[in-house]
Amino acid sequence: MLSPTIPRIRKNLAIDALVQGLRKRLQAIPDPRRAASTIHSQAVCLMAAFAMLMFLAFLVDQVQQLSCPLFAKAMGKFNNLESSHPPSKKPTRLR
Repeated sequence: MLSPTIPRIRKNLAIDALVQGLRKRLQAIPDPRRAASTIHSQAVCLMAAFAMLMFLAFLVDQVQQLSCPLFAKAMGKFNNLESSHPPSKKPTRLR
């Protein structure tokens, strides 16, 4: 039988709980700026930066996943060309 603490752990690992925990920690950071000269709080700005970094990480991951098979296929073709047509001589340097 499963322990009753497992659903609570899983609940805290949901994205909503993680974002809420991050927001609480960011709000605890003191804002050194003058309140009269700011439109957005420091926590909101940091959350926006976090969202952009997460989006960038997602895009990089997608590009890697898409390009990996293409890269492997291209390298396979290159290696096949090399093995089927070995160079007869080493290239010499022209003077």
